[in-house]
Amino acid sequence: MAQNSNLILQLLITAKDDATAAFGKIFGFLDKTTSATANLIRAQFTDLFGGGLTGAIEFEAQLDKVQAKGGYTGAGMATLKKAAEDIGAQFGISGTEAAQGMESLAAAGLNAEQVMQTLPTVLNLAKAEALSFDAASALVANSLTTVGLGFDQAARLADVLTQAANESTTSASAVGKALETAGGIARASALDLEQTVAALTALAKGGIEGERAGTALAAILTQLLNPASSASKALNDLGITSRDLGTVIGELESRGDGAETAILAFGETAGPGLRALIGQGQGALTQLETAMRGAEGAAGNAAKQMGGNLKTASVSYTHLTLPTIYSV
Repeated sequence: MAQNSNLILQLLITAKDDATAAFGKIFGFLDKTTSATANLIRAQFTDLFGGGLTGAIEFEAQLDKVQAKGGYTGAGMATLKKAAEDIGAQFGISGTEAAQGMESLAAAGLNAEQVMQTLPTVLNLAKAEALSFDAASALVANSLTTVGLGFDQAARLADVLTQAANESTTSASAVGKALETAGGIARASALDLEQTVAALTALAKGGIEGERAGTALAAILTQLLNPASSASKALNDLGITSRDLGTVIGELESRGDGAETAILAFGETAGPGLRALIGQGQGALTQLETAMRGAEGAAGNAAKQMGGNLKTASVSYTHLTLPTIYSV
């Protein structure tokens, strides 16, 4: 960080060391008179130099990590520091916690402006899911990269993941993990974010969640993409020429027991997932897709509902007020 910032911290540390000797004499005298008064002064001393200073040091150390990951300029770091303080106050967390979210975003290659734009979305998702801020940052970064979306789509992603949790018993983080596994092949299959998450949510409703859901969907789509696969040949034998996921689910659903041979042809990895999707039905899959397309604001609304459970922001060292010491 900048020299001025380190100089301020060093002055505070020196002040703490110098004050400790003087306060030790006061505590010794007060211990012989009234322990209640001594305890009160001790509490003030701890709040001043123990809590506030420790928090300031942690904040600066965390910002150093952000700078190391992102390689930002001094001006960029000054802007990020102010953003961490402001966003932290807005979300009821400490600046250090906000900066922890920044670190994962910086590691993902975002510039300072992108970090500031994405962080509120990350914090909404973290609040809604009770995740740590660095975990929420990693979830957003990995998911966006997997499905080939820019970080300007972070809010859309968070809303869709949260809506998936609203529509099932799974969590947004579990759907995110599934998305990391299946997102690449879904993209190759021309499925957009909402369609992919709808399929993963349907799998969750059918009892297949998290990475298992991602693996199952990836296997199904791989079979559909390959015209020479045993599954494609079995679908052709049934007269099913479409390779659109929803259409295939509907066609197999309508055939009942007559679809068994084709389902078995999908294999041990894809087969259970395919059965779960058929069990949910094409209509349910369409309804889930509609819900995902109307998910705007879901993460923010969930975060507001959870907001009262989080601690308030810490006070930084710049706002410390020295306690009044009375002579005895």
